Formats: sequence, structure tokens, C-alpha cells
Amino acid sequence: MKFIQEVFWRGYFKGWLEQHPTVWSHHNDKLIKEYAKLENNRFVKESYMSAVNGETGIECFDFWCEQLKSTGYLHNHVRMWFASIWVFTLKLPMELGADFFMLHLIDADAASNTLSWRWVSGLHTKGKAYAARASNIEKFTNGRFNPSGQLVENIEPLIENIDHPQVSLPQLHQSIEKDAILLLTEEDCSPETSLTGNNPEVEILPLYIDKKYPQWIKPSKSVRSFSNTAIQNTCQRLGKPNAEERNNTNWTNTILEASDRIGTKNIIIPKVPVGAAKSKLRKIKKTLAEHDIYINENYKNYDMHTWQYASKGFFKLKKQIPNILHQLGLS
Repeated sequence: MKFIQEVFWRGYFKGWLEQHPTVWSHHNDKLIKEYAKLENNRFVKESYMSAVNGETGIECFDFWCEQLKSTGYLHNHVRMWFASIWVFTLKLPMELGADFFMLHLIDADAASNTLSWRWVSGLHTKGKAYAARASNIEKFTNGRFNPSGQLVENIEPLIENIDHPQVSLPQLHQSIEKDAILLLTEEDCSPETSLTGNNPEVEILPLYIDKKYPQWIKPSKSVRSFSNTAIQNTCQRLGKPNAEERNNTNWTNTILEASDRIGTKNIIIPKVPVGAAKSKLRKIKKTLAEHDIYINENYKNYDMHTWQYASKGFFKLKKQIPNILHQLGLS
């Protein structure tokens, strides 16, 4: 049950952000501004670089920093400690820390990562922040680390002067029809669970994300490789091995070419949740509409049954887990 709850935590974050989309747009606006500050403020940049290079002098933090960059992974408890130290001890912008995780975590997810950093900082559950304590770190690292006297443990939650109103989930069709072009992104590498029939007659069109960063920021190659390989493996599993041949980062041209080549304007995709893929999809829709091409999104069973309970705290969803498992035929 503990494992199942962790899976549903991810579903909760996805559904919550879907119903509070301004959190994502506000986060990214601030992120751009914080990177600009680094370019223009030598002292802030030096502090940031010492953190991401694991040179803060806080032994546990520096060790976790190197572990993250070398393995692409951190234990969940360590992620909370790391975020708390970043925000409250090092006094670095929360948005830069969250993006540092997105740059290096192989399992990086827009909703889970952004909202977890906001939770640690006191922005998700307003007024309640998470303090990394030396005694807690010593206990759960079996005495390996004890940053006594190095951490700010008496913390004040961050505050933002903006409200993020809840929006209703859109009404969408549940299943994907045949004879169409199915768009495949890293957000959903099991689209067959929402396809009609065991051997759907759809053309698989993989789309990849290529995010630009300042020259002095080095994203982990293993993160992008992991996502791209997942997409390619999905193409192979669905019996469309040729779909992986081109790394399609220009989504507009890729879709237009495929539509013209195959002779259909029926473009479908499993519901794309708030995140980088959705932001990119939104940008290309206007150009596609000029060619009378419209992308039809469809809910997956899991999202449809889960997101409706993700409007407030996790407990509301947690109570529904047995019922959701039954609805999904997994009880």
C-alpha cells in the first residue's frame, strides 16, 4: 500500500497542477528572471555556482549534489533535505533549485518536482514549510552526516503575492479512435492503454523536447537520453520501429509533414498535463489551425478517475484509492 500511495502522490501532483495551471506559468516566469539575475549579479551567481558544484562546505549537501549529477537520482527524503537547505540555509531562489533537479533527475516531472519544492518552501501548503534538521539527517543517514550548527532550522515559510485560482478540468473524450496520427511525448509512454483495440491502426509520431539554457548551464545528457529512449522503446513496443528514426524537436513541421504524407488531419494525443510538453503544444496549435489541423486530446482512465480528487490536499485522493483501483480493474 505504501508503494501504491507513492504512485498516487504523482497522480495527485499531476491533477493538482492541472487545476492550478498558473502555478506553472508563474514558476517559469520567475525562473527566467532568476537566471537573468545570475547573469547580472556576480555575488548571487557565485553563491549559486558553489551550490551546484557541491562546494558549499556543508558535507551532506555537497555529497548529495555530486550524487545527483553522477547518478540522476536522490532518495525522496534526501530531496526534501536538499531543497530545504537550498532555500533556507543557502538562501537561493527556490525556482533555481527546482530547475537544478529538472536538469539532473532522470525521473524529473514538472508537477511532482515543482510542487514538492513549493511544499518544502511553504508555498504549496501555505504557512507550513519543511526544515532540514541536523538531528534528523544524522538519524536517517545512520550517523554518516551530522551538519550540526551549519543549518538554518528556525525557518519562515516563503510568501508569494499571487493567488492561483482553481480551474475546472476540461471535458474530453476518453478513448482514442483509429485511423489517425498518434502524437507520442515523454509525458505518456504507454498510450496503448487508451487506444481502441489490441492492434490500433494509428501512425505513431514521436515528439521530443529540446530545452535551451544559458551557455554556462550544463543539463545532464543522461536525463534527455532517458526520456528519448523511453519514447523510442514505446515506438518499438507498438510495432512502429521506423517512427524513431528522426529526432523530431520541430513539432509544427513534423506534424504538418506527417499529415500531408499520410493524408489525414485526425491528430490525437493522450491528455497532456501541465508541463514543458503542454507549453510547447500550446505554442504550435495556432499555426496548425491555419492549416485546418486540430489536436484532439483524450483522457486516460487513470487520469480521469484520479485528477477529480486532486483539487485540494492529498488526503482527499488517498481515501479514494481503493475505489479508483476497483474502477481500473486493479483491485
